[in-house]
Amino acid sequence: MRIKYVLICAIVGLGGAALAFAQSVPRPPSPQSGTLRVSTRAVQVNVIVQDKNGQPVKGLTKKDFTILDHWQPQTVASMWEQTNEVTTSTAAASAPNTFSNRFQQGSDVSPVVSVILLDALNTPPRDRASAREQVIKFLKQLQPQDRVVLYFLSDKIYIAHEFTSDTASLLRALGVFSHLPQDGAGQAPPMDFAPDSPSTGGMAEGASSWAKAGVVADQVFDIEAKVRDTSAALTVIANHLAGVPGRKNLIWISDSFPFQINMGSVGQHGAYGPEVFKEAITKATNALSNANVAIYPVDARGLAAKRPGQYEIDVRNATIVLAADTGGRSFYDTNDIAGAIQQSIDDSRVTYVLSYYPSHNQWNGEFREITVKVNRPGVKVRARAVYFASPDNVVSAKDKEEIMVDAAKDSLESTALAMDVQADPVIANGDRHIVARVKIDPSQLRLEKIGDHWTDSVDVKWVQLADDGQVLASTSQTLNLNIPQSDYETFFRKAASFSGSVNLVKGATEVRLVARDSGNGSVGTVNISVDRLFKTDAAK
Repeated sequence: MRIKYVLICAIVGLGGAALAFAQSVPRPPSPQSGTLRVSTRAVQVNVIVQDKNGQPVKGLTKKDFTILDHWQPQTVASMWEQTNEVTTSTAAASAPNTFSNRFQQGSDVSPVVSVILLDALNTPPRDRASAREQVIKFLKQLQPQDRVVLYFLSDKIYIAHEFTSDTASLLRALGVFSHLPQDGAGQAPPMDFAPDSPSTGGMAEGASSWAKAGVVADQVFDIEAKVRDTSAALTVIANHLAGVPGRKNLIWISDSFPFQINMGSVGQHGAYGPEVFKEAITKATNALSNANVAIYPVDARGLAAKRPGQYEIDVRNATIVLAADTGGRSFYDTNDIAGAIQQSIDDSRVTYVLSYYPSHNQWNGEFREITVKVNRPGVKVRARAVYFASPDNVVSAKDKEEIMVDAAKDSLESTALAMDVQADPVIANGDRHIVARVKIDPSQLRLEKIGDHWTDSVDVKWVQLADDGQVLASTSQTLNLNIPQSDYETFFRKAASFSGSVNLVKGATEVRLVARDSGNGSVGTVNISVDRLFKTDAAK
């Protein structure tokens, strides 16, 4: 596959472009001389304030809030009040043959996105049916302002339905959930990561200690696989929602949340413990933190008179911590799952969005604590408790390639780097080509000042896929930005653009564009349907 690139900066404006208010947001600096890395970043915090009756407190101002970053007071740079009231979008319709990773919310939009994740990976069939019935009960009472996204987690993530308030459409999509297969076959578009083999189960009483140890090892392997695959699913969802401004609620309905603090007796049989899961869980928490996604775990088992032992306590404690760290809440021991979903959505009827520029200047790859206080008596305040202080993005060529390859595997588009692609089909000498023009939102790039120029680079990968998701061909290249100081302000009002032509190989049904900003590590992906392009062309 040959791809030709032309980088064109500050030419085309992005009218009405949605900005990504993730954890790290670059702020264009004042012109200065010398060499400067733009490392001033805003942290955004979504805050829920309720009175003693659980009703939202409205009308607060910036002066009512105090933010502590690792116990140090910070200056609130900006604040606005966000409600779930539906407003009419003025966004223009997409041009023909335009593909985008911007989150489409429809013509009438609510600023709050609520995702219902039905988890079949960690929920046995006996509880899926009751969970499904509870979701049906909720959907039948769906209010006009309740815009929801519906995903299933099984052997893959299934995109049941994107952003909508159409009850009938959601109910039709929900019909698949109780019958999700374990072999990967399904009717909805899947996300491409697969869990490992299941555990072999229990061991009869009286079996040898060697055999019991083998079963324990299998059980630990099963737990580890579920933790890794569940963490991967949460990371993919967070990356997909990263480009949506404001608060996102992830309502996670599951029989067992495979996150535990202490492996207990399992850890006595080998080198198994919290460290086994640390990397996967940290990656998921980092992605959720950056994307301002609040987790609402809902136990699919409903009310139970007795729960099993220390493992259950550890799992519950871990999910309570995960919910608190992200600004959500957890629901256990309730038969009203539909009510729990509604409470999770109602949580965001009024949200205050605060941002501040941390004074610590310690972007060292560690989690930092956030405390938000409101100077009103008797109110309850809920906000995410941590954020990830992402270090300046210095990665090896090997790590860059791994990041790009991982992004290319996920059919659910990453939105941290917003892109629009105008793709035109061309047939010449019997070969099919795509001529593409890509526009990137410049506010999501981070530039370095060298002399009187601002520089950055964007890594690009074009991946051609078969109908079954197999990679048929890919090409990578780095695009370099070099903005004179005289054009700096204009650059941030326009779009960074590049164009390329892709020679399609036989069997390619989709081209996946992956782009990564070297300055801040933000990744965006856009899926371009080959079938759609050439069917459109043939119909002309």
